[in-house]
Amino acid sequence: ITAAHRDFRERGEVFGLLHSAEYPIYGRFGYGPATREATWALDTHSASFVGGPTGRVDIVSPSPASRDVAMGVFETWRRREAAAIRRKDFAWDFELGLRASAWGDDWKGFLAFHEAASGAIDGYVRYSRAAGSWEMRQPRNVVQVDELVALDDAAYADLWRFLAEMDWVATVKAARRSLSEPL
Repeated sequence: ITAAHRDFRERGEVFGLLHSAEYPIYGRFGYGPATREATWALDTHSASFVGGPTGRVDIVSPSPASRDVAMGVFETWRRREAAAIRRKDFAWDFELGLRASAWGDDWKGFLAFHEAASGAIDGYVRYSRAAGSWEMRQPRNVVQVDELVALDDAAYADLWRFLAEMDWVATVKAARRSLSEPL
């Protein structure tokens, strides 16, 4: 690696790339992950959760009232999350399909809130049906997670459990998630 670094410098290259399946072992040479996000695909038939739910998850209709609740959860989460970006208020209307978009299809999905045992809303998930099929007389539907925000591990686990235990769903896909996702 030292020779490779010398060669990079001699050729005047802007950066050196090491393609590795296990980037952490090369950190001592200055290498790190090439991405900060991942797409997760959960096979619901193979998934299981430890322990029972700690709260409850309810599907709610996207509305100005539910938007305000989701905004509150997001802002609490955002203030704790390094590099999380504030979402402008009008963007929430697009994210929840409350306002028509001039740049593509309107969001037509579902919104669910996690309610802790205390009664506080401490998480939410926005999701939609991405694809549906039947194989060998069994449903193999896919749910696409558009956003999942939880204020603690219990809400996080309950929201994933809710998605994984949906009837007729074989796969839950979530894009733009952290590489260190607790799932």
